[in-house]
Amino acid sequence: MKKKTGITGSEIICRTLESLGIEVIFGLPGTQNIHFYRSLHHSSIRAITTTSELAASFMANGYYRSSGKIAAINTISGPGFTYALSGIAEAFLDSVPMLCIVGSPQIIPGKKFAHQAIDQQTIIKPIVKDIFKIANITEIQETLNKAYLSSLNEEPGPVYIEVDDSVYSGSGVFDQTLIKQYSSFKTDSYRELTEKAIAEILKSQRILFYLGQGANQAHAEIRDIVELFNSPVLTTSSGRGILPENHPLLFPFNVVIRGGGKTMKEMIKSSDLIVALGCKFSFNGSGAFQFEFPEKKLIHVDLSSSVLNANYPAKIAIQDDVNDFISELHNKSKNIKNKVTGWPDGELAEWRKKAVDEINGHTEAESYFEGGFAHNPASFFEKLQKHLPENSIIVTDSGQHQMLTRKYYKVPNVRGLIIPSNFQSMGFSIPAAIGAKLAVPDSTVVVIIGDGGFNISATELLTALREKITIKVIILNDKSLGLIRTNQINKFGFDYSTNLLNPDYAKLAESFNIEFVGLSAKKEDHFELNLKSSGITLIEVSLRDSMVFYKKRSKRVIRRLARKIIDKLIQTPP
Repeated sequence: MKKKTGITGSEIICRTLESLGIEVIFGLPGTQNIHFYRSLHHSSIRAITTTSELAASFMANGYYRSSGKIAAINTISGPGFTYALSGIAEAFLDSVPMLCIVGSPQIIPGKKFAHQAIDQQTIIKPIVKDIFKIANITEIQETLNKAYLSSLNEEPGPVYIEVDDSVYSGSGVFDQTLIKQYSSFKTDSYRELTEKAIAEILKSQRILFYLGQGANQAHAEIRDIVELFNSPVLTTSSGRGILPENHPLLFPFNVVIRGGGKTMKEMIKSSDLIVALGCKFSFNGSGAFQFEFPEKKLIHVDLSSSVLNANYPAKIAIQDDVNDFISELHNKSKNIKNKVTGWPDGELAEWRKKAVDEINGHTEAESYFEGGFAHNPASFFEKLQKHLPENSIIVTDSGQHQMLTRKYYKVPNVRGLIIPSNFQSMGFSIPAAIGAKLAVPDSTVVVIIGDGGFNISATELLTALREKITIKVIILNDKSLGLIRTNQINKFGFDYSTNLLNPDYAKLAESFNIEFVGLSAKKEDHFELNLKSSGITLIEVSLRDSMVFYKKRSKRVIRRLARKIIDKLIQTPP
């Protein structure tokens, strides 16, 4: 029997999502979607109730970024919808597919000012790939199939699906013959362009690979290729770990650190071919647009036609799945025993040393880590790295702690670092880490977060506790909005409105019934146990300004006071 009658629209939605492979949905039940949650109770989809819809959208982001699997979120119309907006925007800019199922605004014929009614489609339009409307039960399966495909085809991203209240509770038919149909995004010329690009790669000698999130799945074959070609590799922040970062062919750069991209700019110039795979050359993905990728030596492969030839025109631009392109290149390379390379090991070692020295050469203003770790972030991250298994996932928030993590943590595995990349939302990391742990339950998931970001999202630990999710949360506590405070002092000589009044984290953990560790020199030996134990652990590391930072601030303050005194003396008559 291919059709089953007499089931609700909510059940049809659930069964369609199941057929699409959706395993998890994040959100909150409300008066408008109670029928949907009744059906979720009887489905195979795991419903995660979050403390806010903002957290739900961040969780779906972490779920995909750690696994490549799509999740859905569900919100009521009005405030539930608006709460989710920042997380949806983060997904849009970070190329994260997501199904956003939202209730329709209330419409009462002949009446204005309906309850919680706003123009949701106009608001959401700039931050989603596509907008879909389900006004009738007969539209459910076809619309959800189209929405799923839209979220994946070309540049991945979130899609908005608005569902009328009547659809949830009405009665209809589920047709098992209606399955998702994958459409081809490849143009007619992709075969010719692929052959041309591979021929160019095989004849070139000084090849540099530039990898983004779209190359994650092809990491094993990419490693074989770059080792055969002895080619240096750069990655975007979302592509970190495609090549383990202790690998001699992986070259670090970090443009958020002063001087962090100069060497790589020189190295790019010295190459004769740049192969960019699965990256869209966004602000963060292009070294803040300071990198130069000459058109005459750039090959760019990406799913999205909107990405190709956008910020950097390419000699050969191919709209293709990176996995397919790399698979073909890998097959063509199997017969090559010794690829002629123009990158001798000695030269690459010199480039790498120069790049590392450039990044690590500016530590004087970094925070002082109290209670051990040689009082510096390099030592802290070295110990953290030592005690983490290779399948670990580090999730950061937005702020100074993220800059330190990007600088000092050597990502050992693909999808091993998740940050809010192109939208930089505070409050991202704890919910994203919960999503990551749900998607990859065998991984060790560690949050590194500042006290500002923690204060935004701390209650989401209750979600992890209720769902029995093990994550470790490390708070780098400097009692301020550290990055903004630093910027203010560097620019003005003083800071304003950046100091925080934080709770007693030990008592907060006790009230949540989770483990707390205040790290000190005496407790460094227990770091490994803290990270590997089951359940939630809150680990506090206290920070304070470096002496150089104190001196810099003091000098600026003294100069400012001196100017005031001199001005006053000049203006005061004898």
